[in-house]
Amino acid sequence: MTHKQKSLFTGLAASVLIISAGCDLVGSTGIVSNPADAIEGVNPGRAQAVAYAADDIFSLNYDSRYSMNPITTRSKLNLMFGSLVYESLFEVDERFDYVPKLATECTSNDGVTWFVFIDSGILMHDGSLLSAQDVVYSLQRAQRTETYGARLNTIYGISAMSDEMIMITLKYADMLFPALLNIPVIKSGTLNDDTPVGTGPYMLNRDRMTLERFPGHRNADLMPVDTIYLKEYPDPENAISAYEDSVIDLVVNDPTGLSNLGYGTANDIRKFNTTSMCYLGINTESDFLKFANYRYALNYAVDRDYIVREIMRGYGVTSALPFHPASYFFSEGLNRKYDNYDLDTCLTVFNALNIKDHNNNGRLEFMVTGVPIEINIDFIVNDDNTLKVKAARHIANGLSEIGLPVNLRELNWDAYIRALTNGDYDIYFGEIKLTADFDLNCLFRPDKEKNYGNITDPHYGKLIDIYLAAPDEERKLRAEELCKYIYETAPIIPIFFKSMEVLTHRGVVSGLSPTQYDVFRKFEDWTIDLG
Repeated sequence: MTHKQKSLFTGLAASVLIISAGCDLVGSTGIVSNPADAIEGVNPGRAQAVAYAADDIFSLNYDSRYSMNPITTRSKLNLMFGSLVYESLFEVDERFDYVPKLATECTSNDGVTWFVFIDSGILMHDGSLLSAQDVVYSLQRAQRTETYGARLNTIYGISAMSDEMIMITLKYADMLFPALLNIPVIKSGTLNDDTPVGTGPYMLNRDRMTLERFPGHRNADLMPVDTIYLKEYPDPENAISAYEDSVIDLVVNDPTGLSNLGYGTANDIRKFNTTSMCYLGINTESDFLKFANYRYALNYAVDRDYIVREIMRGYGVTSALPFHPASYFFSEGLNRKYDNYDLDTCLTVFNALNIKDHNNNGRLEFMVTGVPIEINIDFIVNDDNTLKVKAARHIANGLSEIGLPVNLRELNWDAYIRALTNGDYDIYFGEIKLTADFDLNCLFRPDKEKNYGNITDPHYGKLIDIYLAAPDEERKLRAEELCKYIYETAPIIPIFFKSMEVLTHRGVVSGLSPTQYDVFRKFEDWTIDLG
């Protein structure tokens, strides 16, 4: 095998409003069903004719200001290439399903108590064998971090039952829990090390300048390069220049986020799915929208197709359900039924609820004890993201067209969060990064920080629990029941799930299978050809 090498940068610091990621092409829906080499398109540019290398090495961008430790680092750059050095119990694929990595099996009878069996033949970089204690140590430390803590907050206890088995107890049943265990595993006792011992196909050199192929890895002979060089371009403008000059050659970009970067070189572009859902959130204590039937009418006022196609430039997958269309538990039938944008129908539903222009002033009013009450919907959006502002304006303009006055407030981040926290709004345009099991408790439980809609109805929590606890053969049905209740009561109105992209210089890299969790997933299948 000839190891030819090139370079890399990522803008993975996505603009996530975490109110807190053969040649099958991307289809018309934007869903990547099999992202390996799914080339979406090409950006024309100055290097249109040929892909070339400024050097003969494959280089990744990194940030020396931060640790390389995959559990404690706060650098998204370092976390990104960390997947080549550190592995997890499971990886999550493009369908958000979990696939064993360091684990051989994971079983549970009730979704609360889980037994995970470790592959005892896995070599760590120091020559020792991976043990259950290493896994327990890593998960327990990850629980305390900002990066992984929220994902693991359902864990009640973790313990090693033997060298090859661990037991994890949850606070509530979740039969999809293994999808949350794509947490990097390090050797027990090395949390304070800048470069702890891992199990990945590459090892970080002591000089922090290269990643060297680990001969003891089970797929070592399949790796496309022996050495990966680390180069530092922390400034976005310098990183773009380095990419344009082919000093770095692979970019992860969020086209709808704050970190969207412009690249002029001829590129192969591969989209990948994310769990970042953009939606309308509704204040259930609003004077007007506290009534579920009033909220329901708003389902007809969201033109998802236009928002994704025209405003987000195709970098999203429309969904009227709080499940990604690539998920096994997404109902195409329900989505067709619920994705029903029609302003005339919206007005008809409001009129049927006696929300009409009672005063003949061109504006709708609702009746309270026989008295018409003026409506003025307070709609907030964070002005840091111009595309989301445009989407909010489009929705607001549509409601105004049917006589429903909307005051759209475009707020800076601090003011936006303050308004959400204080309930000072009727509707907000939000984004939330869901976990791979699509656990919606974060939005619907009264005790959750992200429940900005002041939702107190316990039925949401019950339906979420039933969905998570359901056996495989029942889970899609339970997901449909949950979606029906959300649609009918409309505390949130899903709009789309964001897509991100991997860019490489045309014809240089093939065989990619990126996901939001691991850009280098199945790195052993990559081919790097510098021509």
